[in-house]
Amino acid sequence: MRHDMGAKPTKSRGRYTSTLSAVSREAANLLLLKPLVWRLTDVTVHGVANLDSLDGAYIVVANHSSHLDTPLIFGSMPRRLSKYLATGAAADHFFTNWLHAITPVMFFNAFPVDRGKGKARVATRGTTAHGMAGSLLTDGVPLLIFPEGTRSRTGAMGTFKPGTAALSISREVPIIPVAIV
Repeated sequence: MRHDMGAKPTKSRGRYTSTLSAVSREAANLLLLKPLVWRLTDVTVHGVANLDSLDGAYIVVANHSSHLDTPLIFGSMPRRLSKYLATGAAADHFFTNWLHAITPVMFFNAFPVDRGKGKARVATRGTTAHGMAGSLLTDGVPLLIFPEGTRSRTGAMGTFKPGTAALSISREVPIIPVAIV
């Protein structure tokens, strides 16, 4: 099964595949976040050539220890692959009201992920986070997911939740593993 960005997304998913949003996000990341994050960190990227033949939807999975992880990943990926990349963000933290949601949505094409903490109802349009990742993959939108479900407090990698593997198998999309050291 192939999912391609040329397929018309469902109406509610339009912002994830909007060319205007993608161009704005690319400009903000390229001109603002990447220079800032690269100045604050020592970045070395390995394996980008392995992504040359990647096409269609996919899932990027990474360990998670800092709020800098997402801009590091966006800045490290080839622009053709990060253009429509949608990032799973905690519904109970980032999507409780529109003010919390605006930054991750603008910079990282964020979508709400229910971490099972009882606040899955998203403040934007009263929708729920349940099933959003699968719907986006079906619409051909690539995803960035932190399968630990939260940032590490110690720097040690936490236990991965099984959802990412299930999404990959059910939607027949590849997983791109990313290690942030």
